[in-house]
Amino acid sequence: MSARENVAANFDRPLLIMYLLLMFMGWANIYSAAYDPEHASIFDQSKEYGKQAVWMAISLTLGACMLLIRGEMFPIGRSAFMASSFSCWSPCSCSGRK
Repeated sequence: MSARENVAANFDRPLLIMYLLLMFMGWANIYSAAYDPEHASIFDQSKEYGKQAVWMAISLTLGACMLLIRGEMFPIGRSAFMASSFSCWSPCSCSGRK
């Protein structure tokens, strides 16, 4: 096996910056539309903007984890993924009602 190369060296930096910028602009838009003076914290989980912050954190974490997967794993796992997808899909399509 070869040495692990730097993951950050292969980023498309303008695309990454644009993605993060649009994500945070959307979050600010949700915050401004659902603002409540009694719940001024942007991380308040009872409001829409707090829930959006959780989803943003989850998506950024999953994205970072996906970047750590070696490219050789995709062809190996493809067959297992397709078999499990088909095994879940086929009973639904055969026994489904119209």
